[in-house]
Amino acid sequence: MRVTRPAILPNQGFTFIEVMVVLAIIVIIASIAAPSMQALLAGNRLISVSNSLVGAMRYARSEAVTSNQSVSVCSSADQASCGGSWADGAVVLRADNTVLRVLPALPGDVTVVGNDIQFNADGQLPALTTLAVSSEDAESARTVRITSIGQATVASAEYTSPDTTTPEPTP
Repeated sequence: MRVTRPAILPNQGFTFIEVMVVLAIIVIIASIAAPSMQALLAGNRLISVSNSLVGAMRYARSEAVTSNQSVSVCSSADQASCGGSWADGAVVLRADNTVLRVLPALPGDVTVVGNDIQFNADGQLPALTTLAVSSEDAESARTVRITSIGQATVASAEYTSPDTTTPEPTP
């Protein structure tokens, strides 16, 4: 009678040391990527706030021309009238104090510096106006520019502290 030996199975799975080495590599890569991810998220918040402001400016200009009344985009603490800081939010307000649109409060790390904007009944402004949108976490800032004819655009800008002057767009 022949005795058969059980076949030797190859090792299946990973050893504890192999798993720990892979986890260590993952942690190292994640720690390198985390600061870049924070800057990316801060930059996306800046873009979002800037685009929201441009949308509000374009809407306000359109409403001014359509209704033949002046329309303001202004910071608002109560979302019903002008007054407060941009951090509290903003409103698009017609000359008869009708609230046309409400912009929510800014994310905590984003600041907007600039004066309230008022479009004449023909959709124009008295002069070129800028709003500086910045964040300490982002690598750059954004400038919302509204020309005297009411055209609103966004440009990248070098970062300066919100306590200083409005940043100039980079070429």
